[in-house]
Amino acid sequence: MRSRLVALLAVPALALGGTLLVVPEAAAAGHPIIRTVRAFAAPAGEKGGITAPWVSCSDYTTDPTVRWRLTNLDTGTTRRWHWSGDDHRSRFPRVPAGHYRSRTVATCDTTRRTRTQWPVVQQKTRRTTISRVEFDRIRRGMTRGQVTRIVGYPGSSGTRAGAMAWRYYDQMAFLKQSEIRFRHDRVDAKWWNGEGD
Repeated sequence: MRSRLVALLAVPALALGGTLLVVPEAAAAGHPIIRTVRAFAAPAGEKGGITAPWVSCSDYTTDPTVRWRLTNLDTGTTRRWHWSGDDHRSRFPRVPAGHYRSRTVATCDTTRRTRTQWPVVQQKTRRTTISRVEFDRIRRGMTRGQVTRIVGYPGSSGTRAGAMAWRYYDQMAFLKQSEIRFRHDRVDAKWWNGEGD
């Protein structure tokens, strides 16, 4: 569904001794904005995933038309999607670990933009994930270094707020992670699957 902003401009017409109202042609649509795709690691023996890019028009009133092509560079397999509007959420293909080329062509009225990205879906391993046993060994008051020695990797950095910092640790399951909050660089709280311990 398209919507347009139509403005009325009042232009003084001194020669006519009054005001002339001018209704311009429909405002030109903005240019396409193509955001970054995200790759999610594949659990052992399973597939990971790549999110479709979110695309919008810079005027935020025009619906973009989008063509997205995802190619597995290891196998040469290509999958294609086509949609109108900014609803990209239903396009989140599960894919094997590997290197990919994401090519997005977006159009806002007559303005077209292409973006190529190179996402990599990593393979999860025991060394890059946290197990429940490792999680249970983590106690309040431990330093980040102690947590890293237990888990085997430092996790990924999250939000910081004053003396508090959050770190995230991938679990083997797809899209699952544990969260540990540090206060003054010591464990303050932890969550497995979003449930506090």
